[in-house]
Amino acid sequence: MNLFNYLIYLFEVLPNIDPSNQDQLALHLPWSTTLPEASCVPNKSKKKHK
Repeated sequence: MNLFNYLIYLFEVLPNIDPSNQDQLALHLPWSTTLPEASCVPNKSKKKHK
């Protein structure tokens, strides 16, 4: 995870989210698969081995 990009993303998105909506908040947790790619660092284990 690119922590700097993730924090920028959170500061842009969280003010527009209802904090009592747990489902919406869960979409923005670090392990969520819905985060923008700019916040993520490619997982080396997903690369194909020869």
